[in-house]
Amino acid sequence: MPGGFSQIGAGTDFSDCHNMFARTVVEGLFGFDPDYPNGIVRMRPAFPSSWPNASIRTPDYTFNYRREGDVENYHLTLARKAAVDFRLPVRAQKVRRVALNGQEVPWEVEAGFGCAWVQLHVPVSSAVELAIETVGRLAPGAPVMMEAQVGDEVLLRAPRGRIIRWRDFQDTFEDAQVEGSTIRGRLARKPGYHLVLAEVKVGELPQQQLFKLHVTDPEGEARRAAKTPRQAPKEASWECLDLRSQSNGDVRTIFKQQYLSPRPKTCSVRLGVDGYSAWTFPYWGDAPPPIDLSNLLNLALEPGRIMTPQNVPFARFADDKNVAFTSLWDNWPRFVTVPVNRAAEEVWLLVCGSTFPMQLRIPNAEVRFRYADGQVEKLELVPPLNFWSLGSWGGLDYSYATDAFCLPKEPPPSVQLGNNCRAMVLSWKLRPGVKLEDLTLETLSQEVVIGLMGVSLANPAR
Repeated sequence: MPGGFSQIGAGTDFSDCHNMFARTVVEGLFGFDPDYPNGIVRMRPAFPSSWPNASIRTPDYTFNYRREGDVENYHLTLARKAAVDFRLPVRAQKVRRVALNGQEVPWEVEAGFGCAWVQLHVPVSSAVELAIETVGRLAPGAPVMMEAQVGDEVLLRAPRGRIIRWRDFQDTFEDAQVEGSTIRGRLARKPGYHLVLAEVKVGELPQQQLFKLHVTDPEGEARRAAKTPRQAPKEASWECLDLRSQSNGDVRTIFKQQYLSPRPKTCSVRLGVDGYSAWTFPYWGDAPPPIDLSNLLNLALEPGRIMTPQNVPFARFADDKNVAFTSLWDNWPRFVTVPVNRAAEEVWLLVCGSTFPMQLRIPNAEVRFRYADGQVEKLELVPPLNFWSLGSWGGLDYSYATDAFCLPKEPPPSVQLGNNCRAMVLSWKLRPGVKLEDLTLETLSQEVVIGLMGVSLANPAR
């Protein structure tokens, strides 16, 4: 295989190796993008700036690139005539001239990432020679990386050029202004990774300058950690709520359903109708794992209750209906509400269900805590940060040996209720002295089923 791209079986099943070569080398590196039904070929090469020359020959075209001093030469030959749109990277302060087949021609310029794009249209032809003569050759531009905390005043300095305009797609700043080559502003309370884009003028040519910010919120993280303790106080008094009127399913049958709606009425690689299988699983023998509740006897604290490793008791659930499921599938309601009508120090939740790799790092569900005075607090369930599926997926489960880069520092508090039946043990510190009217679990993401198996109040008001 040209270029050394190969994958066992890929050429037989999907021709993956051919597509990989075409996309990465022919179209990506050399920029060949034919649209013959519309009579045009687009050329957008992306050679590393350090390359003095490059060439490729295929049945459809031949393309040669050569740099000589301040002149970059391109020679294109097409097996089939077509008009050609060129977009060529220029890393310089000025373009002195652009020559097409030896004759100087007009051109346009557009800001690119770390370069300027010189653009021109060539009428129908089978062979084209282009030469771009530049002044003040530059190294390719690179993103500016920065770490800061919410509320900090920061300076984002473009390494070269003057900022013409800029865009803050994610409202990273509360307020900011441009001063020459610098953006000065105060960071909003939005921790996470953010991108700011600026167009700069370098010499006579425009470029796009990326600023990549990692905004942290140590104080906010400390508050959230205090709001969601991992361990309950050992001497707490408890009230374990009875969820029998809310329970609507048996957790052991979560993958024995037919999840048919809503589902596109077309060919799709969406999650299988069993709520577990990717499209390849039936052919590879990856069936949904059997689920049982065999560990409940080991967790029993006293008649009618179970005790989790976090020192939290929950009411013993019924054998047939042991979970209040929610989902965007029509099999289950989108949300379930549990009346509380009590003040307490903390509320603890036993949450169990399934998620899917395509739903990671976004809120799969949320728990809303509604107080008697109307105020609502929210706890988002975001895998893999504080919610894990009840069992392995495709025979594999999270492992800190291999997955630590994407996992929280510690796994979320959980309890093993039986084989392939893990439940999250989540907590929320309540507002002191204010009655909690009710709590609502609502699913937000497609392809997941999440349910409540227990709700307990720590030190409820007497």
